[in-house]
Amino acid sequence: MAQTVRPERIIIVDDGSDGHASVEMLNAILDDCRHRAMDTNGVAIDLIGQANAGPYAARNRGIAATFVSHNCCPATS
Repeated sequence: MAQTVRPERIIIVDDGSDGHASVEMLNAILDDCRHRAMDTNGVAIDLIGQANAGPYAARNRGIAATFVSHNCCPATS
């Protein structure tokens, strides 16, 4: 969050995989944000869940949730 230009929104897509630990960690972080235990400097953070359909479907779901003409999709494993 220490970028020169702050994002308005961060979208995280749970791809429905079997790895529940990362989703639990993200939910804990989002709970901290909701209860103001973590300061996001006004940046909205959304966690979207979907059935497992592979990484490209998850990426497309995240892009579909945006309201901007430009977005960044970091490569993940």
